[in-house]
Amino acid sequence: MVDADGRPVAGVLVLGVPSGETRAEWTERTASDGSFRLLGLPRGSCTLRAWTFDDDLRLASAPRTVEVPRETPVELRLPRGSSLRGVVRDAVDGVPI
Repeated sequence: MVDADGRPVAGVLVLGVPSGETRAEWTERTASDGSFRLLGLPRGSCTLRAWTFDDDLRLASAPRTVEVPRETPVELRLPRGSSLRGVVRDAVDGVPI
């Protein structure tokens, strides 16, 4: 698991969803070097996705489909974050909330 600049990211939640399933039964958090292992996945196609949560930001990697078993590492990449600024105003009088 790496960020948009290719640096390892620790503590990211990686989800594994076997083909034909809708729920992620296999989850793991990445280690300090960004590595992860999802053990016990059934043979066949599996979609991997990673999520990171911060106080103000939630990022997800693009889904990646792999074949299980797999001997070579899979790299998931989180997108670069963005920010948004604005003022929330009351709909009646326009006063900032």
